Amino acid sequence: MISIPVLLRTARDYLLLWLGLAVLLIVFIVLFTIATNSSLMEQGVEHLKTPFIRKFLTVLMGTDVVSMLSPTVIASFGFTHPLTWTVIIVYCLTVTSGGLAGEMDRGTIDLLAGLP
Repeated sequence: MISIPVLLRTARDYLLLWLGLAVLLIVFIVLFTIATNSSLMEQGVEHLKTPFIRKFLTVLMGTDVVSMLSPTVIASFGFTHPLTWTVIIVYCLTVTSGGLAGEMDRGTIDLLAGLP
């Protein structure tokens, strides 16, 4: 069972970090989507028929992009980009470890650990 006061205190402590990372992710995904949509859709799919480029994009996106190239497929790559995953994982690790460390600093970890 999650303790609501501890959850609210952790959310309050990390609100600025959460807002900063949310803005970073939104800006990155928007700029990435604009860049990939403008470059790939204007140039067409002729250069994507090169074996090296086609294999590289297939590995990155997990599917053959030439057969299903559309703005939606290109936009979805921003959400699977390694920078996006790195920021999300770093945030999760920071909040979870910081929440426990904060309880240890306050001296309330014994009370928190004793809760069912």
